[in-house]
Amino acid sequence: MRLDLARSILIGLVAGISAAGCIPARTPDNLGATAGPPVVVTDTLYRGAAFSAYYPRGWRVITSAASAPPTVTFVAPDDCALLLISAGPVAEPPISPVCPAADIRTTQQIISLDERTITLAGSAPAADWSRFEMVAAQVAASVRPEYNQP
Repeated sequence: MRLDLARSILIGLVAGISAAGCIPARTPDNLGATAGPPVVVTDTLYRGAAFSAYYPRGWRVITSAASAPPTVTFVAPDDCALLLISAGPVAEPPISPVCPAADIRTTQQIISLDERTITLAGSAPAADWSRFEMVAAQVAASVRPEYNQP
């Protein structure tokens, strides 16, 4: 009985020491705070530091680099239709590299939010343009200012 108790204690100590060796001495860099303003992405809502917007269910969300003005790109499931919303200027609407450029139409508009100017730019295949225009109008109408600017 004492031997079983001693063996159980020894196994417990070895397991405890082994487990303690698995705990990092500090938080790894990839788990610490990331650079740039925080964003919240749900299945249909993007909320960033400068603006928020609803996007169609099933579309992917690509956020901007930490050093860039707050920008988000919504990508359709077919990877051809793109909608970009930016708190900074947009030189040209984004065009998907996986779709034939000759068949792509683009749009760009300025949205005024309080004292801010937000740019919405997008592109889609000409064959899907009327549907894309409706989606772009719905997204543009959903853009709201956010006041948690850094």
